[in-house]
Amino acid sequence: MGMVTLTITGLEFHGKHGASAEERVVGCRYRADVRLSLDTQATSTDRMEDTVDYVSVATLVREVSDQNSCLTVERLATLCADAVLDQFPTVVDVSLEVSKLLPPTDHVMQSFSVATTRCRDHGRSGA
Repeated sequence: MGMVTLTITGLEFHGKHGASAEERVVGCRYRADVRLSLDTQATSTDRMEDTVDYVSVATLVREVSDQNSCLTVERLATLCADAVLDQFPTVVDVSLEVSKLLPPTDHVMQSFSVATTRCRDHGRSGA
């Protein structure tokens, strides 16, 4: 097995999250940057089934966003990171930053971001 880092940068999606009811109805644009540490045999086997498909990770992040309506970006980031750990057993840890693009505020800003790092619980069943 070999340790590698897989990075997805700039995954954009529409999500219905936010403190106001209007944000949870209309939604906002979000961007996710995902970094996974993997313990994988693909370093020697060169087989897709021995690694994590980055398209599957991107799809999962979007699905988690689509299936939830969070008040905070902190909660959204945590749900996404936990889902990655649950879905992909070769992932040792995941660092995920979620940005709300052009947040609805009186202040001019490009984005607001929350980052989280989640590590596999080696005693956790089913992981």
